[in-house]
Parts: sequence; C-alpha cells; structure tokens
Amino acid sequence: MKTRILLAAFSFASASSAMAQGTRPPLPLKITLHAEEPTGVFFDRDTISPQTPLLFTARVENPSPTERNVELEWKVTDAEGRVRLSRQSKFMIAGGDSIIRRELFDAPARGGYLLQTAASARLKGP
Repeated sequence: MKTRILLAAFSFASASSAMAQGTRPPLPLKITLHAEEPTGVFFDRDTISPQTPLLFTARVENPSPTERNVELEWKVTDAEGRVRLSRQSKFMIAGGDSIIRRELFDAPARGGYLLQTAASARLKGP
C-alpha cells in the first residue's frame, strides 16, 4: 500500500516538474492521403495514346498551437523497386491549421506501384 502511494506521488511530481521546465510532449502531425483518377483524358507527349494519370492528395494538419516548419516527401516505386516519382517540399504550417498538396503521377506502364509519404517537423529548443 505504501509503495503505491509513493509511486503515485513520484509520477505526479515528475510530470509537474516536466511541465514546469516546458518539456510538454509535442502533438504529432496528421497526414490524410487520397488517390483518385481524374475523369479528363490526358495524352502522352511521346505516343499520343490516351492515359489518365493518378492524382495524389495529401492534407497535413498541425494540431499544436505553434507554427511548424514541415518537410513533406513523396515517393512512388514500381513492382521492381525502381523510383518513378520522388519529390520533397518544405513549408510552414500555422498552429491549428492545415495545408493541402497535390501530385500528378503518370504511370509509365501497367503494374503495381507503391506510394510512400512522410511528413516531419523539427522542434525548436536545446
């Protein structure tokens, strides 16, 4: 019984001291991805054959009250592991706000493709 009370008091004291030092855990970024095939017909510049590229949409949300410098990375690989699309962009997201980024991907051939995205933000401080 005494050890439970002591442990509860210790965890409360360590949490309040962390809050006093300003080391509150940061709120994570949230990414929402959508893929769609537009209804319009696009023509390939080399073969003049109709094809419809895929449109990837990423919405990055910043739930924290402070603004963040965010880096968003896109990468599309084919079934053999070759990189077909690779993009990086950096931007600032205000606190409690979100941004929307879009990428158009022309599949060079039939087959499976893997979309990988990552959003990261560095924290300021020591």
